[in-house]
Amino acid sequence: MKAIARFLSIGNAMLSTIAGVLVIVMVLHVTVDVTMRYVFNAPIPGTILAVSTFYMTAVVFLPLGLSEQKDAHIAVEVIYDLLGNVARRILDVLGLLVSLAVLGALTVRTFEEAMAKYRIGAATVESGVRIVTWPSYFVLPLGFAFMLLFVLLRLAHVARGEPARVAGPKLDADDLPRVSE
Repeated sequence: MKAIARFLSIGNAMLSTIAGVLVIVMVLHVTVDVTMRYVFNAPIPGTILAVSTFYMTAVVFLPLGLSEQKDAHIAVEVIYDLLGNVARRILDVLGLLVSLAVLGALTVRTFEEAMAKYRIGAATVESGVRIVTWPSYFVLPLGFAFMLLFVLLRLAHVARGEPARVAGPKLDADDLPRVSE
């Protein structure tokens, strides 16, 4: 279990690093485009497409697994904290199973869509330049899949009698190493 958690953690670190680098590249790209547009009257073709199709998609979806690994989702636990251990465990399992079903469906459906776009060689023409867009469709299933794998790992923790809902960094104390490792 620790080897799987370590592998997933390394994958999360890589995906999150890619997303972080893409934020910087996006800022530089837009800055150069604005400079070229207003100083030289020669904008970079496809900047809006690159930002909306490639950069933003990756920045939003690649780190999904990291948010699940760190249990960093928004949670309102007003009633949950008042329940006993058995009721909490039942809610934890139900929540994980619903998450598993939704993430599984999202992963499969977005992968099917990505394959369809790949098969047709999806592209867009902007400012007379043909820009291939099909690779951006694979970012969604990749992000959803990593989140799904961490939900499965969390479900395995529950099956072993460990708590499923541990806030923040406590989750990665044993089986889930920190991303910085």
